[in-house]
Amino acid sequence: MKSTIAIWVAAMTFSVVSYAQPQKVKERDLGGVWQMKIELGEDFIEKEIEKEDDVMARIIMQATGSFVDGILDELDIKFRFLDDNVCKIYVSAFGSESEVETGEWYINSKGQLIISDTDSYQSDGDEYWMMQDDILIAMEDGEILEDDAKVYMVRISD
Repeated sequence: MKSTIAIWVAAMTFSVVSYAQPQKVKERDLGGVWQMKIELGEDFIEKEIEKEDDVMARIIMQATGSFVDGILDELDIKFRFLDDNVCKIYVSAFGSESEVETGEWYINSKGQLIISDTDSYQSDGDEYWMMQDDILIAMEDGEILEDDAKVYMVRISD
């Protein structure tokens, strides 16, 4: 379980790419349960393989590329933002029973959602979340995080 959480933490450095302008988060926007989505870019593994100098490492990366996608498909991370600035984080992998952690959240004066770090959720300290097309997207320094994957949260229940 901890290794799947580590993959998720590594993926947190990536975010969603979209063209609409991010909007401030309002407390009323956060009702319900939010599910984190992680989508690797089509050429993510290929780029990593090209960067690798060690031939054996390249072979292993090629062999495990689809395995990584499969792990991400089996990782289920949900957030519930409670009224008292408590955030419940539900994490399960491969159909296991959810582990529940408690963190804190707040919206700063710029309308940025800040979620405290827990064992299952960790940011680099400068990340925050904004609304865009009714989803939460990770940002840093006024820009949507853009790398080799998309990480975002969608509301799955009210």
